Amino acid sequence: MKSTALLPFLALFGTSLSAQSAPLLSWNFNEGGGAYTANLGSAGDANLYTVAVGGDGMPFFSADAKGVSEKTGDYALDLTSATGMGATTPNSTGPAAVVWSNSTGLSALSGLSSFTLTGWINPAVPLNASARIVVAGPITLMAGTEDRLSLQVNGTHSDVQSEPSFNKPGAWIFFAAVYDGTRTTDNVTYYVATTTPGTLTVAGTTTIAAGKLKPFSGQFLVGNNATKSATTRPFKGLIDNLAVHGAKDDASGALTKEKIEAIRAAATR
Repeated sequence: MKSTALLPFLALFGTSLSAQSAPLLSWNFNEGGGAYTANLGSAGDANLYTVAVGGDGMPFFSADAKGVSEKTGDYALDLTSATGMGATTPNSTGPAAVVWSNSTGLSALSGLSSFTLTGWINPAVPLNASARIVVAGPITLMAGTEDRLSLQVNGTHSDVQSEPSFNKPGAWIFFAAVYDGTRTTDNVTYYVATTTPGTLTVAGTTTIAAGKLKPFSGQFLVGNNATKSATTRPFKGLIDNLAVHGAKDDASGALTKEKIEAIRAAATR
């Protein structure tokens, strides 16, 4: 159902996890309550704390069996209490999850030459209006225009968006945003899928010529652009099985379609 199922599934492809393909950061939200969800990735100290508007700690977990697999013991991050999706008039606000800036595991994102950001979203309303999915130093993944994802790397604001493929409110949507900083053209690929086998497809290929990731500073935010005051770009819905794979010296952090499909499939079991 979760990341523990990934190893035997990869074995079916004759593939083993290497240091490059194991996630640096990975959260499955299966605590189901409490102050945080633990980082299961190799970077270590990077627990993701859930906070209400204003920054006070508060649990934001779904009910049991509301995660991607819909099996007992599978929970998700529940941000459905946000007052809207993204930038609205008047401003919407909502909760968030955050890895605080003093967490040593965040340094693993510094200087990456390539990375793959994967996860599942279940939007309560159409994805739109710059709703933040991840805001993490040099990496930002947000809603673009309606039903699209938009990736920014090193602050490159080039509206590098996916195709309008993320249009299933009330249903789980798998996404992957792949960045290969060793290339200068066609180095960003988006993937989209559902929980059904065989649905993984490319949702756009484009270019961000940003090179290696800048040194990481600040917080790793999920589901909003801040923890207090300017919490005005909320994601309204559920998020599950969020992970970052990366490599500092080569393109191996830009995962192949086969490895991405293995990640997608493992979450549904």
